[in-house]
Amino acid sequence: MVFASAKVCAGLNFIVRMKTFHDDKECLFMVAPNSFEGFFMKHVEGSCGKMVFVKLSRGEDLVRSIQAVADARNISAGAFFAIGTLSQASFYFYRPKPSPVTIKKPLEIVAFSGSISLRGNETRVHGHIDVTDSDFRSQGGHLLEGSIVDAMAFVVIFELVGADISELSL
Repeated sequence: MVFASAKVCAGLNFIVRMKTFHDDKECLFMVAPNSFEGFFMKHVEGSCGKMVFVKLSRGEDLVRSIQAVADARNISAGAFFAIGTLSQASFYFYRPKPSPVTIKKPLEIVAFSGSISLRGNETRVHGHIDVTDSDFRSQGGHLLEGSIVDAMAFVVIFELVGADISELSL
């Protein structure tokens, strides 16, 4: 999608108009103003480059695998989402002090998305995940290395070209 415009609506929310890159259809969504710096969000604009579909197998590290694919495909900026299963998930909540948690049991990925960026010469994968166990208890947070694929995981990576996202501190 390409950022097109934003405006304040009744002083409460921003209406952001987006155009899809493949068929030029427009869609609108609302964003709370407290997520912006002084009503002007930080953003960069680029175009969609490669779209990479990845199937991971049992025993692969989810975070390291995304990093390896980004490195192999020369993707220095982008976004991703994934579905699948994990036998182990390591994550943390950011406050008051990050305290990693590791769950070692079969888990289903309910939601997992994030960004790919460069920090110096190193590819950085920053993702947030929500997983559920067989009793449908959901847990999640900032995903860490050491999160291991169980049966399979399916990842879609979208490359952002023509933009430097390092200034966004993702």
